[in-house]
Amino acid sequence: MRREVLTKRSESLFHEMPSTGCAVHGCQAGSNDPAGASTRLAGPVRSLQRIARVQLGIVVQRYGESITGGAEYHARRVAQHLAAAGHQVTVLTSTSRDARRWDNAFPPGASRDGDVRVMRFAVRSRLLRELARGMETARALVGASPVTFRQLWTIWANPYVPGLVSHLARGPRYDAVFFFTYFYYPSLAGALVAPTYRIGVPLGHDDPDFSTPMVRRMLRAFDAILTNTEEERDLVQRVLQGSPPMPASWRAPPIVVAGCGVDPPPAVIPPRPIAAPYVVYLGRMKPGTELLREGWAAFRSRYGTETFPCDGPRTARGNEIVLATIGDGELATIAGDGWKVVGHVPSAERWAWCAHAELLVNPSLYESLSLTLLEAWWVSRPVAVREQCEVMANQVARARGGVTFSEAGSFADEIARLLRDPVLRRDAGESGRSFATTRYAWPAVMAHYKAVLAGVSCVKPIPRS
Repeated sequence: MRREVLTKRSESLFHEMPSTGCAVHGCQAGSNDPAGASTRLAGPVRSLQRIARVQLGIVVQRYGESITGGAEYHARRVAQHLAAAGHQVTVLTSTSRDARRWDNAFPPGASRDGDVRVMRFAVRSRLLRELARGMETARALVGASPVTFRQLWTIWANPYVPGLVSHLARGPRYDAVFFFTYFYYPSLAGALVAPTYRIGVPLGHDDPDFSTPMVRRMLRAFDAILTNTEEERDLVQRVLQGSPPMPASWRAPPIVVAGCGVDPPPAVIPPRPIAAPYVVYLGRMKPGTELLREGWAAFRSRYGTETFPCDGPRTARGNEIVLATIGDGELATIAGDGWKVVGHVPSAERWAWCAHAELLVNPSLYESLSLTLLEAWWVSRPVAVREQCEVMANQVARARGGVTFSEAGSFADEIARLLRDPVLRRDAGESGRSFATTRYAWPAVMAHYKAVLAGVSCVKPIPRS
């Protein structure tokens, strides 16, 4: 019933859809409480290779070896692991490379990424996106659509790829489809129309957009949900329970904390990229990174003349230590004294920047996991993270892998505390390594994916309308 309705309703993003849920791995949903749903997959898990080979789709906004971004890395590595297990995997994505301009950098159509089939769909022109935005705005103005103007970013600030959504709606051609990230049009629209088993990997974080009706409707359309952390699981549960309430017959999708694996560094890490000791930030410009300017200025002002014992062994004054930001040249727009801004670099060079740093900082306000923490811990580097980001703060506490800060002053003080104490840096880095290489190794992560895939056999595809 639910999928038949969704198949017929492929044109609008802005109407709540009831869900009947689905049993997973032979388990019946016994409660309307999402918290209870998160435990339904407990118990022994079959080997991924022993699960029947299935046709899988993976929806993600951008895809490719040259694409930077945590969500894109996550989706690509999951696709590769599933394909290596013998499943037939097709990635459904846009032709864009640039996540700011949403250009059509890649040709549309089918291609290969090793064992993974890739289908790219053209991003519609800005004019057509504006027309679509205008239609949805008109619906909102006349009360036909429960959205706010803030939420219209799903049309005009995202890769508008109606061809991808139409491709999903024509199913069933996939036994199951994974939808990566909550923020983008392909998942928000595609989850409502795919007439097959839908698995959400929302990569959610506690910002205002995650609690909107559009995201809630997408989450309720999923048959199962995979999250990166316990904090993300709890956030998803809160959003699922929001308004409008669902019918009493609705059963919440099971939620599994799976995480994302990190590929180990190369056997031989390249030599340090610069001679000076440095603190590193790996990532792009995002909400929270503006604190780097004020925080690093505070560190240099307060501790510029203090001598610190750095790795090497050697010593350096505070004003001789560099803040290196790697991955996004746009950070040059906020850079101050004592910075080195480097854009995108190859993987081996990125590992070199990470491994030879005194410590890694991440001031982001919103994360569903933060792969950069796992990378730092993998090479035994301590971290300093934003206290207001619950996911990262709790990860650091679980791993005993670093410190937290809340504003520019505590940023400066906590960095100085780590720099003063090489034993503290060593112990935090080693503890973080033990945490990252066990919980977030790829075999451990993929065990949760195979548990969810075991539920695919209980879903029978619906004949096309």
